Amino acid sequence: PPATIATVLASPGESPSAQPALTRHSELDWTRQKPPEVRIVTQRPLNIIGERYNVKKILQSGGMSTVYECRDLQTDDLVAVKRLDRDFHLPEIEKETFLREVDALRSLSHKHILQLLDSGEDSDGKFFLVLPLMRHDLLEERELDGIAFQGWDDFAECVALPLLDALGYAHERGVAHRDVKPANVLISDKGEVKLADFGISKLKRTLTPRLTLNQFLSPPFSPPEPDDRGMTYSRDVYSIGVLCLWAMSATPLREYEDINKALASFDGPREVKDVIARAVSLDRDTRFHSAP
Repeated sequence: PPATIATVLASPGESPSAQPALTRHSELDWTRQKPPEVRIVTQRPLNIIGERYNVKKILQSGGMSTVYECRDLQTDDLVAVKRLDRDFHLPEIEKETFLREVDALRSLSHKHILQLLDSGEDSDGKFFLVLPLMRHDLLEERELDGIAFQGWDDFAECVALPLLDALGYAHERGVAHRDVKPANVLISDKGEVKLADFGISKLKRTLTPRLTLNQFLSPPFSPPEPDDRGMTYSRDVYSIGVLCLWAMSATPLREYEDINKALASFDGPREVKDVIARAVSLDRDTRFHSAP
């Protein structure tokens, strides 16, 4: 069978689906409870979402949604409720991101993909998703710790291979994520990575999208070529390659030109560098075509 990015990066005889959690180094406290930033909102206080989720605090606000920490009144569990903000974007864009994320998460069940617990429309017409509560992501950990991994082997085992396993699972089921970036890689309290935010995903069974969301792609983690209406998974391969460079290089990645600089300074095995170079190629025909 043809080589894939996951099989090339995995060590011989090692399954990419069985990976250790991010707790192997005592200097990395992945379970610390960093107080989430609370943003002030001018609207009236929101107390209950969907007649079930009691709002405790705001965890994050920006883009098209606000994420709340809530208490599930039926189970008494703490959950994250992602509520889309119609006030700031056209309703059809909000509805499209909601439908895509629900469609994608309902079709996927994988230990490294954030699970959808519930979804619906609130009494004021705003859509919401209910997800497991995750307090950390790769972006904030990098900001806190600098390069937060002890070399390539550590990052590959804890992050890269689990993410490739999750993407491979999604690709085999006709789902392209299209927005793999550090902020969308969450960390559970057990130190396991979870791929999140399928809001601009593309599903093979709906090749004629209801609305294009290309304007919400995230350079330089998304490749620069136009995202046409075809079905390609190589965009996710590109994104995971850039994420590897972001994690393993001290070079800030702000523009596409920074990717070659990060690749030149990559400190890891030569064969791994060659694989990443192929993954981030600007020629999409050169890249691995999918994760599995």
